[in-house]
Amino acid sequence: MKCFPTGSHAIGSRDLVEDQSQCEDLNSALPRFVYREPFKAYEPMPDGEIVNCFVGQCGTQMSFACWELFCLEHGIRPDGKMVLSNDTQVGADLPDPASSYFKETSEGQYVPRTVILDTEPTVVDEIRSGAYRQLFNPDSLITDLEDAASNFARGLYSCARRVLPSAMKYLRKEVERTDNLQAIFIYHSFGGGTGSGTTCKFLEEIGEEYTKTPKIEMAVYPGREMSSSVVEPYNAMLISDIADETSDVTILVDNEALVRIAADLLKVNYPRFSNINRLVAQVTSGMTAAVRFAGPLTASLGQLQTNLVPFPRLHYLQASMAPITSSEAYMHETVNMHELTTSLFSPETQLLTGDPNQTHVLACALLCRGDIAIQEIRHAVAKLKLRGTVQLVPWCPTGFKIGLCLQPPTTVPQSGLAPCSRSVVGLYNSTLLVPALQSVAHKVQYLHRKRAFVHWYVQEGLEEEELRGAHDGLKALIADFQHLETHGVPVDAANINQVSEQDKRA
Repeated sequence: MKCFPTGSHAIGSRDLVEDQSQCEDLNSALPRFVYREPFKAYEPMPDGEIVNCFVGQCGTQMSFACWELFCLEHGIRPDGKMVLSNDTQVGADLPDPASSYFKETSEGQYVPRTVILDTEPTVVDEIRSGAYRQLFNPDSLITDLEDAASNFARGLYSCARRVLPSAMKYLRKEVERTDNLQAIFIYHSFGGGTGSGTTCKFLEEIGEEYTKTPKIEMAVYPGREMSSSVVEPYNAMLISDIADETSDVTILVDNEALVRIAADLLKVNYPRFSNINRLVAQVTSGMTAAVRFAGPLTASLGQLQTNLVPFPRLHYLQASMAPITSSEAYMHETVNMHELTTSLFSPETQLLTGDPNQTHVLACALLCRGDIAIQEIRHAVAKLKLRGTVQLVPWCPTGFKIGLCLQPPTTVPQSGLAPCSRSVVGLYNSTLLVPALQSVAHKVQYLHRKRAFVHWYVQEGLEEEELRGAHDGLKALIADFQHLETHGVPVDAANINQVSEQDKRA
């Protein structure tokens, strides 16, 4: 019989880094296992690899939570050894689900397919000295000696020149070790100097070498109220404009929404970055579950890109997931598919601040996992449409891409999330992003009117005209989304339609 991990009982990687005394016995960080019957013939086991790249302080901190969760899901210990060898399992001829995220060495060591990159070593050194230090190839941990000082231009030019050659060299090796590369994920922030500037150059070089491979960003966008730097609006605006054509899909979250979820739904008194990063890890896990585990409805990352990005410029997605509840509250709740899908579109579960009920949705993906019947999903989607919970644009009547894998979600106790047998991650392309974009544009306008902090960018090689051009590009993106709300199509598409009609009349 095939062996799979279920709801886990493990020590989180971030907690392990903070308290090494908890790591005396690595076996304490392993999930419980149950035996399941072999999958039926109609349930294909996906076969494809994903390379995860983490850039900057924000990205590196997200890597703690992501690899902690991925190890638990695939039964891999912090030292890189699997709990049970595949050779002892019935059905070992099937592709190993762990091969999507890990490569196995000749000595049975599982090594993450990853690049972790920062321009200064402080945060990456926590990995080098932490509980998971044996898990990573040392060459995949790339650092320099000084940071980008929250300056997009510094991260784009001087910092990128120093760190990207090593990062690209290792990334090429990782890609060469794959048989069927599904996507390259890039985790970063829009507000940091390394997260914006260095990521922008990194995306450009990845796009030049891997043109047909989907590039998917998981990015933290500056919040409207919560900010760690006064120049965040400049950085977010510049990467949105310059990297617009190099990214295929960009999933945006913000710390305000994540902190609110941790405090209100998970009842965490003082949410830390470790709490909110574990929420992001759960979303990523739900996105890729259908690639890694068996299920009757596949949803490859290429299919998600095709279904969720109707126009190249509008490649920004929002995310939500359900259930998000504490263990104490979960015992008193029933979780059926209709409640899960309804919860996905409530303001409380959004990872980007906003109300999805007041927005127009271009396309949506429901990525389900666990003990869920296909018929349940169909009924839940039908109710969403019937009750008008989701306002779909008129030219996209179907609107929903469905994915289903049978592997139940794995939870880390320190995350505060209740272990559950089923979950749903929602990804959708909508106008929910408009208030966040307007907030950044408004702040940039105030700063640039006084030319505040502009000299720091000019000194690092950025021309002031590029700031004006990026601001115009941001306003054009906002106009596209607003045009969607009133006319159902972005401005560019409307202009194309007008030209086509004129050609017909001519």
